[in-house]
Amino acid sequence: WNLGACIYVGGALWEGTPGSHHYTYTTGRNQRGRRSGHMLFKNTKTFSCRQGVLFWGTHWAAREPGLMLEGFEAHDVFRSSAMLGANYMHKAVISAHTANTASDLMTYSEGFELYDTDMQTILSDVVFRNFDRDGDYCIQDMTHANIFKQQGMFSMKDISFENVPSSKRFRHVERYAWATYHKDECKGQKTKCPGTAGSSQT
Repeated sequence: WNLGACIYVGGALWEGTPGSHHYTYTTGRNQRGRRSGHMLFKNTKTFSCRQGVLFWGTHWAAREPGLMLEGFEAHDVFRSSAMLGANYMHKAVISAHTANTASDLMTYSEGFELYDTDMQTILSDVVFRNFDRDGDYCIQDMTHANIFKQQGMFSMKDISFENVPSSKRFRHVERYAWATYHKDECKGQKTKCPGTAGSSQT
């Protein structure tokens, strides 16, 4: 369920014995990645699922950008999208909640999260709506160990907010370098690095 998405790209589906009609599906990333890239989803609307689009990225040799979301909408979702690799979202609407009265919808939303260092994302002309509940945040950064200095991972232009208090627009995930699980020189060294923060885009 935590990987549940309206649209899922990057798993693996196969028939163990040809002709048996018994299929196996892997929901996680299928290594070595898709050989084809440059996928365009145009005027796509997703709603009432955990993630609008989950895209596990492409093989390093695939054409970039790997995924392009144009005219994209995500409503009543926990997260609009999770996209690995080089991707963009243009002319999008992301709603934390709508007038939908279903009882099993998400109770909070993280509109877009910087997911990993192996990504580069551009958000352009994106509207965030109704991020006004406890736990709602429009854009959440990723805090990494200091062995990685993040650069060029994220760009945004013409971002707007409707019914979103300023405190809900950006969320910095505070993590200390001594508490990291990466091979940071501060790992486990609370006395040596008591207040050193992990590397972050914000």
